[in-house]
Amino acid sequence: QKLDLFSGTGLKKLIEKGSVQGIEMTYTSKEGRKIPMLFSVSVMKDKEGTFNGIVCMAQNITDRKNAEDQIKASLKEKETLLQEIHHRVKNNMSVISSLLELQIRRLKNKTAKTALQDGQSRVHAMSLIHETLYQSDNLSLIDMYKYFSKLVRAIYQSHSSIQNRVKYKIVTDDINLGVT
Repeated sequence: QKLDLFSGTGLKKLIEKGSVQGIEMTYTSKEGRKIPMLFSVSVMKDKEGTFNGIVCMAQNITDRKNAEDQIKASLKEKETLLQEIHHRVKNNMSVISSLLELQIRRLKNKTAKTALQDGQSRVHAMSLIHETLYQSDNLSLIDMYKYFSKLVRAIYQSHSSIQNRVKYKIVTDDINLGVT
C-alpha cells in the first residue's frame, strides 16, 4: 500500500478513510543509510468532526526485514536441497529398475522372472508416489486420482499384449491420502 501523504490527493484520501495502517516506506538517514519504516497515520478530529490534524507513528522495521530475508534465504536453501533429494531418489529408483530389468533378461526360470517383474513393478509404484509427492503443493498428501492415473497408465503401457483387448477408466472421488 503506497500513499503519498504529502500530496493533496493523499491527504484527501487519508481524511476520507480516517486512518491508514501499515504503509512501508524507506527513510534515508543523514548518513545516507536506507532504513525500512512502517507508518500508521490517523486523522484527529474534534467532537464536531472537524479536522484538527494528523497523528503519524513510524516504526523502524529493519530487524523484521532482516528476519524476513533470512527466512527467504533458508527457504530457498531448503527448496534446493529438496530438488537435489528428489533428483537422487529418482535416479536411484531408475537404477534399481534397470538392474532388475538386466536380471530379468538373463533369467530362463519363469517363476524367478515373474518375481523380479513384480519387484520392478513395486519400484515403479514407489517412484510414482515419490514423483506425485514432489509435484504436489502439499508434501504430506498424495492426490490419489493423479497417482492412480499414472500407475494405471504405466501398467497399461508396460503390457502391450493387453492394449488391444483392455480399456480402462479411473473413477474416484477427490481423495488426498496422508503419507504418515
